[in-house]
This record gives sequence, structure tokens and C-alpha cells, in this order.
Amino acid sequence: MGVINTLKKKEFDNIFKNGRFVVDKMMTFYYLPNGTEKKRIGFSVGKKIGGAVVRNRHKRLMREIYRKHIESMKPGFDCLIVVRAGSLDEDFRTLEKCFLRLVKRAKLLKREMNDLEKTGSNGN
Repeated sequence: MGVINTLKKKEFDNIFKNGRFVVDKMMTFYYLPNGTEKKRIGFSVGKKIGGAVVRNRHKRLMREIYRKHIESMKPGFDCLIVVRAGSLDEDFRTLEKCFLRLVKRAKLLKREMNDLEKTGSNGN
């Protein structure tokens, strides 16, 4: 596993301004090609979600979900995940499914991962 490359404030602004996005009730997933082979990620959890403890917990959960699936994503994109209020009472597995659904809708899953989903993980 590699190190998770994170985004800076000006890069967040650039993704908001120039990037594309897909939306779900639990999160919004922004993405923008970065012209390199690196994958970079940022997380945004607003104060509407809750206090610092709750916001930091959501960021930790999202960071772990991203770390778990980083190898299945296409390289060369800056991504930004904005957590929405709909995710407050959801567990890790539900957030993970939502994340994967958004990444798939953004067409950022590697081809072999899409093929695996179609055939099932056992190759049938």
C-alpha cells in the first residue's frame, strides 16, 4: 500500500471550480485529471455534520475507505469527497458502498475491477 497523497487548499478550490462531480445522499465526489500518474484525495466535512469529534471520525472513515480501494482506482486524478448530512447514522460498510458507487459512476475504477464486479469475485 502506498502513502495517501492529500490536497492543499488551493487544489480544493481548483477541483470545486474546474472539476466534475457525482452526488449521492451521503456524499459528493469531485474529480479532476491532474496530469500526473498520482492519485490525490481530499476530504471535507462541514460543521453541519457535527462537532470536531464527529467530523474527524467521518474523515478517518473516509480515509480508510479510500486507502482500502486506492489500488482499484485509475491514476492521474485529484479527488475530493464532501461528506453530507445523510451519512451521519451510516456504518462503515454503507459508506464504503456509497463511495464505490460514486467512483464507478465517475468512471474512475480500473477496467479489471469493473470486469470483476460483472463476473463476481470468484470468476464465474
